[in-house]
Amino acid sequence: MGDKDSRHSTLARGEDQRVSVSWAPAARYVSAPFPKGTQVGEVEVTLDSRPLAAIPIVTQAAVDRGGIFKRLKDRIERAL
Repeated sequence: MGDKDSRHSTLARGEDQRVSVSWAPAARYVSAPFPKGTQVGEVEVTLDSRPLAAIPIVTQAAVDRGGIFKRLKDRIERAL
């Protein structure tokens, strides 16, 4: 996973202490298969509780469906 575009930002000295970053997933679980570029969440950047950016997080490669044992293992893990 990664951001859709490379983003950079410059902060004044001391502002780094006032910046917060939070992750907002698109869903609790993501089920394969899905193509490259599928949005799986968003990173929100705030400065003093004011939104600076909302960065979409996308898959960097296509993800194939798992085999029968992988799917069975995943289903058991989710149930616990």
